[in-house]
Amino acid sequence: DVTRLQLDASHTNNNNAARLTARGSLIFHEGTPYLTQKINNGYAIVELPDGMDATVYLDNRPVGTTGKDGKFLVSGLRAFENNKIEVDIRNLPLQQTVSDLHWNVVPARSAGSTLSAKKRFSTGILVRLVDESGEALALGTRIQVTPGTPANDNNDVFVVGHNGQSYIILQGDSELVSLQATRGNAQCRANLDLNTRPPSLHEPETLVCANISSAG
Repeated sequence: DVTRLQLDASHTNNNNAARLTARGSLIFHEGTPYLTQKINNGYAIVELPDGMDATVYLDNRPVGTTGKDGKFLVSGLRAFENNKIEVDIRNLPLQQTVSDLHWNVVPARSAGSTLSAKKRFSTGILVRLVDESGEALALGTRIQVTPGTPANDNNDVFVVGHNGQSYIILQGDSELVSLQATRGNAQCRANLDLNTRPPSLHEPETLVCANISSAG
């Protein structure tokens, strides 16, 4: 439900009359006006970056879609109780992820809050790892982007395939990336500068993996 507007017009004995009736609420939240149904309890404003278009859910039921500004007002929240608000990520761009898409909101009566999601980019790149003699790393070698960095805050692990190739997914907007390869007790490291080598999904970037440890 949204704000209801009703316009009545009449013409009698050369007299014109009009009446505009509005029912609902006009909310100014952080300087932005919102038209919505009458607010009896709480509400929340969902904010997605870059005007992302996504469906918003309240307690597992769809209640609306974010607009061109990436915002949507969720009304009808139960005051002083937990309300689960979620955003459906299936319509978001494949190379773009968003954090914090699930919220538990406990509003005061007739009060609201802002639920903001932060944008995170993921970039896919095809690499070919070779050792210091130029030989492709063995099939099944495990690769990890330096753990704990913005480029791999999920601590993902990737695997070397045919001819030393592997598809790596980088998180965030890091420019200098360090890849660490492990097979048994042997480890090596390769660096990738995305400023001078733009990511490619078609032509693998050959990187020399320098030995950093090995089994005695």
